[in-house]
Amino acid sequence: MTRKEAIEKGETQYHGKPCKTCGDTLKYVTGYNCVACIAQRTKDRDPEVYKRYIKSEKGQKWLKEFRRSETWHNVQNKWNRKSGFSREQQARRRKQIVDSYDKLTDNDKLRIKEIYAESARLSCETGIMHHVDHITPLFEGGQHHPSNLQILTDEEHWIKCAEENERRQS
Repeated sequence: MTRKEAIEKGETQYHGKPCKTCGDTLKYVTGYNCVACIAQRTKDRDPEVYKRYIKSEKGQKWLKEFRRSETWHNVQNKWNRKSGFSREQQARRRKQIVDSYDKLTDNDKLRIKEIYAESARLSCETGIMHHVDHITPLFEGGQHHPSNLQILTDEEHWIKCAEENERRQS
């Protein structure tokens, strides 16, 4: 499939000319970048260097400009469409989490951080994206509490979200 055909079909990737670095042909439609090279650069990025850069004046300036860009808005809109949440629903959900977080004990907060760290570790080790999910959704009265959190793979999470969205709308 060519890049043009991929764009017409709404795909995000296509097979093009081999990459000069790794020789892989799978490329992203936006930017012509090699999928394998982007993944490797992401894995190789030192989080400490990245944090320092983002906190620097130059990093803050770049981040402000990026958040005004069309790319940023496209990514946000894509996530909104995929998740099924409107901006108001997202804001309500964040507020619920923040409000419940104040009521947690220090031990509960530590357990929540450990759950998120475990999710990130699993994603890195397996190469499959993992998400932290509320067993009982917040909109059904569930709490942002360690006993109500579970780790799901990307596919399992989106299936569960789709079922929850159907319940929410009916």
